[in-house]
Amino acid sequence: MNLKVAETIASSFIADDMADVEWEKFESSMLIEVKRGEEVFTSSAVAIQRNILLTCAHSVENFEAGRVFWNPRYNPESKNYLSFKKVVIHPDYCQSKSNYANDLAIIVLNGNLPSKARPAKIHANPFSVKKGMQAHRIGFGAREGGNIRTWTNPEILDYDSGSKSFILKDEFGKVGDSGGPVYLKINGKYKLFALHSTKEGADKSYTVSVSDHMHWIEKHLPLKQIDA
Repeated sequence: MNLKVAETIASSFIADDMADVEWEKFESSMLIEVKRGEEVFTSSAVAIQRNILLTCAHSVENFEAGRVFWNPRYNPESKNYLSFKKVVIHPDYCQSKSNYANDLAIIVLNGNLPSKARPAKIHANPFSVKKGMQAHRIGFGAREGGNIRTWTNPEILDYDSGSKSFILKDEFGKVGDSGGPVYLKINGKYKLFALHSTKEGADKSYTVSVSDHMHWIEKHLPLKQIDA
């Protein structure tokens, strides 16, 4: 079984078969909480700057208020959070046409994340991502009785150029993983190449190719940087 779950807080327990997960490399992965009316929804996100996150559009569409938490386990009473300042949804996202095409949003926070949440490095070339490669996905889907930062390593099955999506063989995706980063390990370094978007059936997920949307992402970054 290639599902590995662990907490990285003080006095947490990591089983022997989880010891190879490099948790300190994944602290840019976050849980986001949004409110729509009286309901609260959680999903995942990844920091690409100290005050900027990427997530999926469907996770933040029509939200009324939002927060990001950086603890490895979700606790709505925690003080370790920042509120959303602004959200920009990709202009070509339309869920009625596709659950996963252009399913991308930028979140601007009202302050900087702690220094340990080092922003993820983006893999620049989607065409170097090949079938059969093993990916590293981090998500906060509901597992083990809560929303815990979780690692899985799905296999890359294909790339859909029409929707700019990577398709993963995925038995372990859960509700709440949406927006979570998907990495490749290249020369010992983890590079962000996609975000988990939509699980289809029992063993397949669609992801948003980050590098295919870099022009749109970079266009929005200069207006939002907050100095450390």
